[in-house]
This record gives sequence, structure tokens and C-alpha cells, in this order.
Amino acid sequence: MYLLSRSSFTCSEEYLADDRSFRTAIGKLSPDSSIGNRRLCSGLSWGACTSFEKIEKISPAAAELLRFCAFLHPDAIPEELIINGAAELGPTLQPVATDPISLDATLVILRKFSLVRRNPGKSMLSMHRLVQTVLQDSMSEETQRMWVSEQCEPSI
Repeated sequence: MYLLSRSSFTCSEEYLADDRSFRTAIGKLSPDSSIGNRRLCSGLSWGACTSFEKIEKISPAAAELLRFCAFLHPDAIPEELIINGAAELGPTLQPVATDPISLDATLVILRKFSLVRRNPGKSMLSMHRLVQTVLQDSMSEETQRMWVSEQCEPSI
């Protein structure tokens, strides 16, 4: 799968390095925030953290979809990337990605919590960079690398 960064295709280490400047800026906005393997759950991001915890309980597939999107370009996440990459998305997300009705229902959950936006005319999703940062920080470094490396596998 492909990892989108800025306007070009790129892979793991380059993306993670590019993202460090955004994380640094967020850290300056909130002095009690935690950058690294812990959640960035203060100030602006608290709502995203609590929403994500609720989503994990309601729909494990929706939570996995958010984790998948956390490392993609926030303004341009093609739905076809999810659909075409279904085989590599694991046992929780794969059945949703291969069934248009299930995918729509999963996206409704994420939109209800305002964690993603959907442009059905362009078959694109988007999510706020702060939401991506919160999600990334809730993952161990090993889990982050797993998601990034899976997204760098060609699938389209």
C-alpha cells in the first residue's frame, strides 16, 4: 500500500521524519502533552481521545480503520486504497473493506464522532492532523512501524 505525504508518494522513515515538525509544534501548544508512545491527551486533543475510546468499544473495525488512516495524507485518503488493500488490512478490517455496505456503516460511525470527513463524489476521506497525532501517540513504536510498513506495500 502507499503512504501519502504532502503531494507525493513516500514511505515510512521519510513520513515519520516529516511528521516530527508537526508534533513539535503541537507540543509547544500544550506544555503538558506527551510526544512519543503515550497519548497526546490534553487541551485540543482530549475530545479525539475520548471519541476514539468510545469507537473502540462500538466497532473494532472502525478503530482499525482510524489506525490505518493515521499514517496517510490527512487531506487525501482514497477509499480505493482501503478497498484494494483489503487483503493486507488484517482480520478485523478486511471483511469491512471488501463489503461496500459494511464500509459505509463503518464510515458513518467515524463521521458521527467527527473523526473523518467523507467526500463521496471523489471517493476520498480526510481527517484532522491532530486526530492523526493522537492516534499515532496511542500506539507503541512497534505498532506504528507495522502500520507504516504495511502501507508501503504496493496494492494499487
